[in-house]
Order: sequence, then structure tokens, then C-alpha cells
Amino acid sequence: GYEVEEAADLSTAVEKLEHQRFQVAILDRNLRGEDGLVLLPKLRAQEPPTKAVLFSGGSEPIDATVDARLLKGSCPAEMLRRIAELVRR
Repeated sequence: GYEVEEAADLSTAVEKLEHQRFQVAILDRNLRGEDGLVLLPKLRAQEPPTKAVLFSGGSEPIDATVDARLLKGSCPAEMLRRIAELVRR
């Protein structure tokens, strides 16, 4: 299993990143009207760098700096599979 932390907005996410290390972060392009991709530099600055999954509705261009992409509406098994792949890298 995995331990999961949730951030409902960018300020909460930034605070969590300042105090914890994560293997994988799932980012939303529309996090209460803010773009979760602005967290990428903070994720990459951690040691080791945090892997980033873009969780999107599918209409956005794919950002080459993320490690994986999941479409909203994907089944939970697909999300777990992607996370497991990234953790193994």
C-alpha cells in the first residue's frame, strides 16, 4: 500500500513539500483555479527528485517535464499501476 497526502490548493501543497519528501506527486492542472504544474520546480529540487504525474481532463497539451499522465476518469487500478511503475524507477 501507499501513504497518501492530499492538498486542496497550491498553498497547502507548497507547505507539505517544505516539510515532507514524496516519491510521487499527482498534479492537477486545475487545482481550485490554479495550475498544479507550478509545483514542478519544487518537486524536481527535492533529493531525490519527486516523480510527477499529470492528472488531466485530456484537452491540455502533454507537458514533457512530467513523468506520466493520467486522464481524469481513469480507473483506480490504472492509477495504482502508474504509481507502482514510477516508484520502481
